[in-house]
Amino acid sequence: MSTSIHELSCSIDVRLNEVGLLLEKAEEYKDNEAFYGALCRSSAVLLVAHLEGFIKEAAKALIDDMNSYSNFNELPQAIKRTYCTLFIPGDDTGNSDKKIKKLIEVFDTLETKLKVDSFLFENNKNPSPTIIDKVCKNFGVKNIFSLLHNSRLDDVFSENKSETNELLNELKEHVISSVKNYPYNSDPTLFNISSDSALNKRSRSLWQVFLDDLLMNRHTIAHGTSFLNTLSSEEIQVQKTKVEVLHYAIILVLTQCLKM
Repeated sequence: MSTSIHELSCSIDVRLNEVGLLLEKAEEYKDNEAFYGALCRSSAVLLVAHLEGFIKEAAKALIDDMNSYSNFNELPQAIKRTYCTLFIPGDDTGNSDKKIKKLIEVFDTLETKLKVDSFLFENNKNPSPTIIDKVCKNFGVKNIFSLLHNSRLDDVFSENKSETNELLNELKEHVISSVKNYPYNSDPTLFNISSDSALNKRSRSLWQVFLDDLLMNRHTIAHGTSFLNTLSSEEIQVQKTKVEVLHYAIILVLTQCLKM
């Protein structure tokens, strides 16, 4: 029986294919400015929606795997602490830290099952770099965009289509095969993802800048700020590929953190 995160990994390209279908239809109607613009704008909004949904589904899948294949006392300390914040909110006094430590000691002796609530946000949040970073931090991954900085995944910004597709296929194959069973066997170093690529705190990685632009375009369309079509179908297709790479990258980094 495969893991939940494996099932999610196998469904990524299928989910994003919906965006691809819109873009294919847009190409057919390039001579119809109104129809072409509507299809491009719709695909841009849908692309962000799929990324938002993926973040939630990835968190749920990881929690499901941990509950199914491991005991609470075997989990990384960061996971335990995040879960306990569901019962003991943080404060500046230091008292919450002591309470969390005691609660972990109690949960370690029980058949404790994680709930996804403390790993996500109550209200719907757009998948901004800050939100993605916070969700990853809840699983013990600090500064995910600093980890991705200067990795092989940055090659997708070279705009070389053949090289980007090769990288995507390699990444997809590794992730899907390495998370099929628990404990996972993912290896971020194959893509030069490591803490050695630390990003200056005042700088922003190419991935953060990309997400900022992606969300800005989505907001402009969704909130009716502009009715102009600012991106072509070809440009949105490039964005789609980058988003797909980011999907697999997030799984790769998170599952490495959870390896037992």
